[in-house]
Amino acid sequence: MKSRDVMHALTADTMDAPDAGAKPRHRAWPVTVARTLAPALGGFTLLNLAAARGEPAFHANLWWVDLRFVPRFMEEGLLAVFGLAAMGYAVRPVMGRRRRRITLMLFWLLGLAAISNATVFFTLLGWGRIDSGCPLPLSLAVVGLLGWIGWMARRPMAAPPRLHRGLAMICLMFSGLVFPVAQMVAFGMTDYRRPADAAVVFGCLAYPDGRCSAPLSERVRTACGLYHEGAVKQLIFSGGPTRGEINETDAMLNLARQLDVPESAIVCDPVGLNTASTVTNTVTLFERYQYNRVLAVSHFYHLPRIKLAYLRAGVQVYTVPAQRVWRRSRWLPYAMAREIAAWWWYYKQALVG
Repeated sequence: MKSRDVMHALTADTMDAPDAGAKPRHRAWPVTVARTLAPALGGFTLLNLAAARGEPAFHANLWWVDLRFVPRFMEEGLLAVFGLAAMGYAVRPVMGRRRRRITLMLFWLLGLAAISNATVFFTLLGWGRIDSGCPLPLSLAVVGLLGWIGWMARRPMAAPPRLHRGLAMICLMFSGLVFPVAQMVAFGMTDYRRPADAAVVFGCLAYPDGRCSAPLSERVRTACGLYHEGAVKQLIFSGGPTRGEINETDAMLNLARQLDVPESAIVCDPVGLNTASTVTNTVTLFERYQYNRVLAVSHFYHLPRIKLAYLRAGVQVYTVPAQRVWRRSRWLPYAMAREIAAWWWYYKQALVG
């Protein structure tokens, strides 16, 4: 089927006439959930495609499905038509037979791609190429989401059931909270370490006496472990001023010396005041020292935002979660809640360029 036929089927009023055997109504609440999640996913997809027009390196649809096994133009075309179909289902759920078949076909294709992504994850996990604190990839949740919406859209209906606006708002807000958390748990807890030129360590609180806080110590110790196992030859410590006159990088450097990492193997960025400035400063260092492959070390909840910032800068990094010593940390819920807002803020900045 040609692309213009697909677009016509998705938009033409003649395709919205219900089938002769259409059911009178569906239950209202399942259709409300499906009609809320469909445009959330479809809108997210279309926004990412629009942002990629201005910044080609911003390949943000990788957050939910990886279609890099097909040419880029095919990937963008499929995602664009899928996004329109998802939005169309939300706006006009009563579909003719042809439009419904095309919509279901698109959901099934993306579902198969997500299954393929999950298969790759389990294969790499089995080969020991990656390690993960989360046994299930986010791709399986994507399969479930696409399957749910497709299941609700598969049956013809004569008239759309009443849309529960309150439930729709709850679903939309819930998805906005769950998506970054799912990234933290599924992506953030996965260790993608491999041989690289350098590892960037993101700063955190340091005490006035020059000691690293527990989170900062965990990050530095993880990076020093990468150095000692031969995964990297250089460490980049990035941080900013902290309490007193001490800089976070000073505390990181002191701990690295205690862990037998020579100072000649360390580069410090003392003006990494936040994640964005660290990314900007280190990209300059990558170019100066000609680092082609780089690891990024931080805690699991921070890594999705780091990945997003480097993607926007056009740099591919491989993330390594810091090994947590204190599993039950009182600051962890606060840190994760803060990262939800911070992730969406960085995403918004990427969209507006």
